[in-house]
Amino acid sequence: MTGLIEVNETWCKKLGYTRDEAMAHSAVELGVWADPKERQRFIAKLKETRSLHEYEAKFRRKDGELLDTIVSAELVEVDGNSRLLIVWHDITERVKAER
Repeated sequence: MTGLIEVNETWCKKLGYTRDEAMAHSAVELGVWADPKERQRFIAKLKETRSLHEYEAKFRRKDGELLDTIVSAELVEVDGNSRLLIVWHDITERVKAER
């Protein structure tokens, strides 16, 4: 997987990065996945199925704070190139309330 191609304003706000910072680095370089091994498991499953939904993972903000997330992803073809489309939701407050 290569670097980020696009992020929206909510991605930047939730993770604490500017759009320019996001576009200059990959999610791995930014350390978005709190546990790199979890990211590896996620990518391996995604390569098998080409689609994952409601995968729970922890993301790390720029300031180091951890977010509980639910991630859905699809491997798609765009102009003959394989791309990863990811949508995630911050469920940190819900997880705190459940505890």
